[in-house]
Amino acid sequence: MPAPKVTVGVLLDRLRGSLQLEEMEPGSGLDRIVGNPEVSSPGLVLAGYVKRFSAERLQVLGETEITYLQSLTPADRKKILELFFSFPIPAVFVTKGQRLPVGLKEIASASGVPLIRT
Repeated sequence: MPAPKVTVGVLLDRLRGSLQLEEMEPGSGLDRIVGNPEVSSPGLVLAGYVKRFSAERLQVLGETEITYLQSLTPADRKKILELFFSFPIPAVFVTKGQRLPVGLKEIASASGVPLIRT
């Protein structure tokens, strides 16, 4: 029997209080299916290597990924974020209440991918 499908919205409802989750664009993309229960830290994807990217997983941007994105020129950051969000990602989590790099929220929103901060 296949595992039940869980949407990002259901996941948020279950975890919002205990993890203090904040939707950056409330309501956006909550119907997306979480295709894999594992999470991924997409450092290599943000560096441009996408060959083995597990896009069906929830993506977690920690301090290393956020610092890297902030170190890029605006043009390079836009290019890499557009590549990242071109994949069918269920949702992206930004950890530790970090400040979002310029363009992250806008590109996530344009792609319909929920952006959630812990």
